[in-house]
Amino acid sequence: AAFWRSLRKKVVKMGDKPAVRREDLVLAPSADGRVRHVRNLDEKLVQRSEVTAGARPGKTMLVWGGRHAGLHCVVVALLADEGG
Repeated sequence: AAFWRSLRKKVVKMGDKPAVRREDLVLAPSADGRVRHVRNLDEKLVQRSEVTAGARPGKTMLVWGGRHAGLHCVVVALLADEGG
């Protein structure tokens, strides 16, 4: 009986996440910022989080407003959103 139970596959339902998550790699955008879909053999893929817009630790950003407007900064950490 144990043999037949081992042959049954687990049914994957909607909303279930796979146990093994592969890296989310994408092609780096071109020099003008456009998304590219075709790559050459010698080009490397990068993490999606590196090319997405928005703040992330280690990213260099430009301050737009306030008394520090026009200065560049480096994001050190992100604060958790408290749902407000």
